[in-house]
Parts: sequence; C-alpha cells; structure tokens
Amino acid sequence: MHLRNIITIALTLFILQIVSCAPNTSRVYKTHYPPSNQESVKIIYSIPQTPYTLIADFQTMQSLSAIRKKAAAYGADAVYVNSITQSTIYSGAELSNNTQSSGINRRYYCSAIKYKN
Repeated sequence: MHLRNIITIALTLFILQIVSCAPNTSRVYKTHYPPSNQESVKIIYSIPQTPYTLIADFQTMQSLSAIRKKAAAYGADAVYVNSITQSTIYSGAELSNNTQSSGINRRYYCSAIKYKN
C-alpha cells in the first residue's frame, strides 16, 4: 500500500472519530417547565398544527427513548425531530476490500415543545 493511501485512510478515520464523538448540544429557551412524564412525550416528524411553545432545541446521537427522556426533563409534551443525519463508518480493511459498513451513526436534530392550552 502506498504511503499516500495510508495517510488518507488514517486522516479519514481520525476525522470520522472526531465527528462521531461530537458532544450532544442543547439550547434551552427562557420558559422553564416542571418535568413531564417520559411515556407521554410524543415523537413527531412534522410541525404540529396545534399551537405550541418551543422549550429547547437539541441534537443527539442517542436512542429515541433517550430523546423522550431528555424532552421530558424539559417538561415537553412532544419532540419534533427536525432532521436526521446519518454517516457510515468503515474500517481500513473494509475500504480496501469494498465490503459492507462496520457502523452507522445517526444524529437527531430535535425541538422540545409544550402545547398551549
């Protein structure tokens, strides 16, 4: 294998590791609510027609149940999933052999909302 290929693969793996380990970020707005029941928090994929207040925006690579738990801690009634990005991680052996991916990372961009009465 040529030195240039080795350097390219090493650099690619390094960048993927940094991106995949990016911290979960949150932006909480001024209105604070007491925590809600995690089981009652709905996950929605389109903007609700019912009037609501935006509590927080956050992004995470955790599971949907963890997203519900986080939104419940903000006092949300629902979590609007704005978008999902996905990246595939390959090992050096997979790159050279054109085999299947070794892992998929999903990042969810979410908004915790509280419905207005």
